[in-house]
Amino acid sequence: MTTPRKAPAPLLTTEEAAVLLGITKRSLEKLRGAGRGPQWTYVGRYPRYSRASINAYLSARARGARVS
Repeated sequence: MTTPRKAPAPLLTTEEAAVLLGITKRSLEKLRGAGRGPQWTYVGRYPRYSRASINAYLSARARGARVS
């Protein structure tokens, strides 16, 4: 008996990542072009973002009191 594998989380398009970040697609493209913003990877010629990289980027930019 084999154990079923968990499907990997889908990668997000620039548009989808921008929505999660609350910015425009163009703003995210500018961040990427400047080497800033969340980590991305290319799938073919298209940049893609993981949800983990979006969450890490948001956590790194968090300000104010931290909840434990």
